[in-house]
Amino acid sequence: MLIIPANSASAAGGYAVANSARFQTASLKRSAGSKTNATKATISMWFKRSELVDCVLMQSYTDDSNRAYIKLLGNTFYFFDRSGGTTRNYWVSTFVLRDVSAFYHLHINIDTGNGTAANRFIVHLNGVNQPVANFTNNATYGSGVTSNWQQASGTNQFTIGANESVNDQYFGGYMSEVVYLDGQVVAYDSFGEFDEDSGIWKPIDGLADLTVGNTGFYLDFEDSSALGADVIGSNDFTAAGLAAIDQTTDTCTNNFCTMNPLDTYNSPTITDGNTVCNAGSSDKSMRSTIGISSGKWYWEVNTTANNSANMGIINGEAVLTDGNSLQSVSTNSVIWEGNGGLLFKNGSSVTTAYSGGTSTYGFALDLDNGTLKLSQNGTFYNSGNAVVTSITADTYLPFFAPNGGGSPTTFKANFGNPAYAISSGNADGNGHGNFEYAVPSGYYSLNTKNLAEYG
Repeated sequence: MLIIPANSASAAGGYAVANSARFQTASLKRSAGSKTNATKATISMWFKRSELVDCVLMQSYTDDSNRAYIKLLGNTFYFFDRSGGTTRNYWVSTFVLRDVSAFYHLHINIDTGNGTAANRFIVHLNGVNQPVANFTNNATYGSGVTSNWQQASGTNQFTIGANESVNDQYFGGYMSEVVYLDGQVVAYDSFGEFDEDSGIWKPIDGLADLTVGNTGFYLDFEDSSALGADVIGSNDFTAAGLAAIDQTTDTCTNNFCTMNPLDTYNSPTITDGNTVCNAGSSDKSMRSTIGISSGKWYWEVNTTANNSANMGIINGEAVLTDGNSLQSVSTNSVIWEGNGGLLFKNGSSVTTAYSGGTSTYGFALDLDNGTLKLSQNGTFYNSGNAVVTSITADTYLPFFAPNGGGSPTTFKANFGNPAYAISSGNADGNGHGNFEYAVPSGYYSLNTKNLAEYG
């Protein structure tokens, strides 16, 4: 089975994408228009998944006889196009897309009038052409047939992030640089390029200069009050379930740490782009998507920290279990019990008498010197000195272990891209991140641009 790697790191320099939109039971919708050309189209988007479930990335829908969509069926890519009751194109990938830690770039050219059958439908993923052999296809475009993209009639029938026909199959995760070109066949390398140093596929500038056609659009998500704004033409979308807080700086050029739904114990509920974690009826635990072995890093956690709700750092080899059990593991870890006020290092209690409860906690981890500072609502314990020293050299990941039961714990992780309101707003020394409290000097938020420089 072929696994396509995502854009897992940020190349230094070059074009920077400012914003993405974070989707969770949300969508963007607009009415159909008069199409420029029903045989030619280009689709381009960057996305980072937070849920590995059936979901729709983009759809054009009138009825079951006239519909087109790009879906993720679990981990596979699925493209379907039907017009006038006839299936025009139907492809399912044999490769999988199950990376929840980084962005994918999907590029599609539709040109049914092309004299070469193989060039009527072309897919690139992260700059790599996906040939017919990478799909099972029951039908493919015939010469000059009509595509249903943007042919839909009615109100709000072009949808991003949900299945319009059943108002379900919501996409969970992040999208940036979403483009649809009506009547234009524009090659993949007009949207991205391989970085000459790292070899990573990355976006390029110039999308605002594209010709989008009558029904085309370019969504850059830079206006938090209008996340569906078309920045080239007038084909704006109406947001449903998206608010200003869903504009993030977690993008395809600066990928932020989140929690990892593939690295958990006892199946916690993780929502809002994998930043909000809830225990429910039983104790859970989970690690983050980014591990660190050097540098100085800061993150915050807003939590209803009931007794035995644990958080801190742990290495990637430790077997996750409930929080109380993790306190005693000898593997490299620093674990803080959020309400009991206990702090553990490598399975042994190192200090006590911290207050807890519902608060915003700050972690300032210095892996160059092996120390950890801990704050509550902006005030650092131990007069701002380290509360834990001599942390063993290893690769550590932030982790949470919320407790369940009658009053389940909720952790709202903030690695610089919070899904909850920040009243003040503080960035790190590189201008990255959005934190409630000041980032200690020399510490940085967990994202790929900072990792490239300090990790």
